[in-house]
Amino acid sequence: MELSGEKLFDFKKNLNKEYLITNRIGGYSVCNIFGILMRRYHGLLVAVTRQPVERFVFLNKIEEVLDLAGERVAIDSNIYSDGIVYPDGYKYLEKFSLDAFVKWVYRVRDYRLEKKLGMLPDSNTIYLSYKYLEGTKNIKLRLRPLLSIRNHHIVQKSNQNIKYTNKFNDGTLKINRDNFCLYIKLDNSEFIDEPLWYYNFLYSIDKEKGEPYNEDLFSPGVFEINLNPASTITLIATDNIDPILTTEQADNIIQQRYDAEFRKGGESLTKSVLFSACDSFFVRRDDGWSVIAGYPWFTDWGRDTMISLPGLALVTKRFDIAKSIIKSFLKYLSKGMIPNVFPEAQTEPLYNTVDGTLWLANSIYFYYRYTGDEEFIKDEVYEKLLNIIENHIKGTRHSIKVDDEDGMLYAGEEGIQLTWMDAKVENIVVTPRRGKPVEIQALWYNLLKIVELFADKFNDNKTKILTQRYIKKIEERFIDLFWFSDGKYLFDVIDKNKKDSSLRPNQLFTMSLPFQLIFGEKARLILQVIKEKLLTPFGVRTLSPDDKRYKGVYTGDLKARDMAYHQGTVWPYLLGPYFTAYLNVYSRDSKTREEVKIYLKNFLDTHLSDGCISNISEIFDGDSPHLCRGCFAQAWSVAEITRIIVEEGIEI
Repeated sequence: MELSGEKLFDFKKNLNKEYLITNRIGGYSVCNIFGILMRRYHGLLVAVTRQPVERFVFLNKIEEVLDLAGERVAIDSNIYSDGIVYPDGYKYLEKFSLDAFVKWVYRVRDYRLEKKLGMLPDSNTIYLSYKYLEGTKNIKLRLRPLLSIRNHHIVQKSNQNIKYTNKFNDGTLKINRDNFCLYIKLDNSEFIDEPLWYYNFLYSIDKEKGEPYNEDLFSPGVFEINLNPASTITLIATDNIDPILTTEQADNIIQQRYDAEFRKGGESLTKSVLFSACDSFFVRRDDGWSVIAGYPWFTDWGRDTMISLPGLALVTKRFDIAKSIIKSFLKYLSKGMIPNVFPEAQTEPLYNTVDGTLWLANSIYFYYRYTGDEEFIKDEVYEKLLNIIENHIKGTRHSIKVDDEDGMLYAGEEGIQLTWMDAKVENIVVTPRRGKPVEIQALWYNLLKIVELFADKFNDNKTKILTQRYIKKIEERFIDLFWFSDGKYLFDVIDKNKKDSSLRPNQLFTMSLPFQLIFGEKARLILQVIKEKLLTPFGVRTLSPDDKRYKGVYTGDLKARDMAYHQGTVWPYLLGPYFTAYLNVYSRDSKTREEVKIYLKNFLDTHLSDGCISNISEIFDGDSPHLCRGCFAQAWSVAEITRIIVEEGIEI
C-alpha cells in the first residue's frame, strides 16, 4: 500500500492514517503515517513484557534532523498541547508505503532520504534504517530518542521520582528505568550525552475520547552520524542486545515472513493485503498460539479468537496455527467453558461469556472441514465437546443452562453481560440480554449438530441420541418462539413471557452458521429488513435507527462511547455473517455473487487506505459519513471479510 502525491497533500485528512507492524508475541510498532504521536499507544517500539500481554512503550519516537552543510532541517513532526505542529517535517514527506516494512521518502531541496522500519518476529526489536538516496554532498544525521518505558495504557509526566540511567559504549546506548532496559544500537555514531525532557505532547485522539492526552518524554541525548551519498545506516532498538542480528539477517527474516503470507493471496492484491493483515493478529501464548483481538489495547479473548479463527487461520491455510489455538484454549476448559479473557493484571482467566465456547465448536468444525484431521478430533477434541454439552445441559456458570422444555440455552445473571454485546457502564449493562438470545440458540444448535456429526462418525450412538433429542426440540419450537410477525424478523431475546423486539443483527447467525435454523420466505424477509435498516457501506448496525435508543455517533468519553457501542454502532465483522446468510438464502448465482463483490470492493477500496493502512477497524459510526472508530485493527473484522472473500471465491 502506497501513498504519494495528492494522497499525501492534505495534512489534516491524513492525520487519522496509521501504520501497524507486529512481532507475533504481543508487541508492536504503530504511529500516524507522519510519525506524529496521537495516542498514548503510539510508539516505535512497544514491547511485550509477559507475552502476549503487559505491553510497555519503550521507545516513543525519534527526533530526526538533517544537518545540511550547517543548516539543520527537521523531518519529523509533533503536536503539542497548544495545538501547534512543530517541527513541520511532514512537509518534506514525498512518499509513504507499507508492506513488509514501513517506508518513508523525504525530499529536502536536492536531497532525498529513505527511512525504513521493520519489526523482528518473536523479538522486541525494531530496525530503523536511513538510506541517502539522492544528493552529492555528505550530510550529518542527528537522531534523538524520546522515550517513556511505561505501560501502554498510561502516560508519563516528568517528576523527580522518574529515574533514567544510561551508558554508551561502542555504538550502543543502554537506558534503564526501574526493572526495564532499552538498548539503542547505532554503529559508527557519536553519542552526545544531553538529557532533556520534552513537555506536553498532545495525543489528540485520546483527548477526543476523554482519556489521558498529555505526555512528557525523556531524551538521554542525541546520536550523530555522517551519511555519504548512497550510504545506509541502521538504528536498532531492543530490550535484549544479545544476541542481535545484522540488518541484512533481520531484513531477510522480516521479508520472508511477509512474503510467505502475502503470496497466499495469489494474484489478487487485495486478498494478499488481507492475508498479510491476518498474520498480524497471531501471538504466542505459553507453548501455543492465540489471537490478539485488536490493536492497540486488546489482549487475546476467547470469543474473539474463535470467531476469528476460520478467517485468520483456515481459509488462509495456517492449519498448524489453527490446531494450536484450539488446543491452547481447550487446556483452559472449565465447567464446560473456555475463558473469555486473559487479564493483563492477573493470571487467572475469566469465564464471563456464554458464546465463546460455542464459537469454539464452530472453529473445530471449520478446522475439520478444511483439514479432514479426524485423528485430532477423535483423540483430543471429541471428549471435550461432550464435556461442553454435558455441562451446558446440567448447568454451569452464570445460570447458563439448557431449558429441557424447548431444548434452548438460557444464560444470564443480574449485572453480568455474557454475549458479544457486552458493554457495561458503571453498574448498568447497556444491552441486557438475559434469557435466550437469538444467536446463542443458533450457536447451541450448531454445536449439537456438529457433535451429532462426530458421534455418527465415531459410532457413539448414546451421544447421537442425546444430541438428536435437543436438536428436534429446537427445530420444533424455534420459529414459534422467536418469530416477530409484526416486524417480519426475529426477536432478539426471549425470557419467559418477555420478548425483546429490538431490531438487531444477531439473528443473522441463524442463517449463516454451517447448520441453519431459518430458511425460505422468513429468511428472505429478515434479510430485507436488515438490508433496509441495518446495512451501511461499512458494515452492519447493531440497532435500528428507528429505535429511540439508537446512538449514531461513537464519540465522547468512555461512558458515552460504551452507551453507543452496541446501540447503533456499525461493526464490519458482521459483513461475514450477513453475506453468508444472503448467499445461503438467495443462492450463489452470478447476480448475487456480483452484488457481494461490488459491495466488498467499494468497502475495501475505501477503507484499506484509511484508518490503519492495510487493516480493518473495529467499528464505524452508525450515521454517515461512518467514521472509523475503536481499535484501528480488529481481528474479527479482518477475519470475516477474508473468510467471505475466500470461501465464496470472490475476486477483488
